[in-house]
Amino acid sequence: CMTKEGIHVNSNNVNSVKLFATNGAGVKNSKVESLNAQVRSTKANIIMVQETHSTEKGKIKMDKEFVIFEAIRKKKGGGTLMAINEDLKPKLIEEYSDEFELIVVEANTTEKTIRVITGYGPQECWEEERRLPFFLALEIEIEKAELGGKSLIIEMDANAKLGPSYIPGDPHAMTPNGALLAGIIERHNLIVCNASDKCSGTITRRRQTRDRLEQSVIDILLISSDMKEHFTKMHVDEERKHVLTKIR
Repeated sequence: CMTKEGIHVNSNNVNSVKLFATNGAGVKNSKVESLNAQVRSTKANIIMVQETHSTEKGKIKMDKEFVIFEAIRKKKGGGTLMAINEDLKPKLIEEYSDEFELIVVEANTTEKTIRVITGYGPQECWEEERRLPFFLALEIEIEKAELGGKSLIIEMDANAKLGPSYIPGDPHAMTPNGALLAGIIERHNLIVCNASDKCSGTITRRRQTRDRLEQSVIDILLISSDMKEHFTKMHVDEERKHVLTKIR
């Protein structure tokens, strides 16, 4: 779970943009109340959740001021959700949900129009021909935003390890998915917020198995270079204070 705070942009209605992002590991039933509670407590106005495990749209209900967008593959598990406060006047730009999940929504403030992108990256163990389409689509959407003069906020469970050369403290070397993502970052001069000195915490996924503790940095926040001056704070929830909880 990550909370990303303080990407500040001036607006008539919104003084700042605050993101709450998490891998929900199954939200659709007993974690919806927990999701809404976390959104209220963090006062986030952009929400991104991967692995909702929803099989159809509209099953996850949030507070009425949020507009919800979903991408759902015809596959067990998966499910990606983005919810944006209506004050940001969100508008769906693109949804990919056939072979992979990617959502692009436009949000408006007085000074900036921002393309907000979220998705769930392909597994590292897949063959390259199954992994490439996700990264190709991501880059196409970035190029479309740039051509339209839009700013960018991208948050993903990318299933990609960029390695310590990009994120100090990353316990893994760069992986093939990480190399694909790094190429996009370099070609488009994106800022890796996980690597910023304004980011506290590093590890975004931790799992204890019988034999070892597995740790990785696979949830990535990227912004366009014009957003750098507005970025004030990011927190990676290593203490697990904002993990979604089953409530029955």
